[in-house]
Amino acid sequence: MKKLVFYIFLAMVVSALWVGLAFADDGTMTLGEGVAWLLTGGGAGVFTYILIDKVPYFKKQPPDYKRYWSIGMVVVITILGWGFGMLMNYMPTPAHWREGVEMAFSVMFVSLTSSLLLHGGIDLRKKRLNDS
Repeated sequence: MKKLVFYIFLAMVVSALWVGLAFADDGTMTLGEGVAWLLTGGGAGVFTYILIDKVPYFKKQPPDYKRYWSIGMVVVITILGWGFGMLMNYMPTPAHWREGVEMAFSVMFVSLTSSLLLHGGIDLRKKRLNDS
């Protein structure tokens, strides 16, 4: 079951990237499409996972601190990307404060979920295989 969830998630990430490339006129992703993937395709979660996994400072941290860092990074990347997208008119600004709260919850949920699924599907699987 866990393997199935991982493959579904991987397919979603690849499809988000592919859709961005497919809709571009010259075969490249535009900045607006990149921001949309960052927010709605789980890009912030993928970037956070890569940062936590590759930056030596984060690799040395205990698991609890890594979790706190990853949640903080997802929130910051998402808020910055969302603000940039509204500033550049890639996405509409919320008409009401409730709409803003719903949009913020939505994009942060997708980003946090994607980061956690990547961690569970890759790191925890490696650890489980090494322990057995």
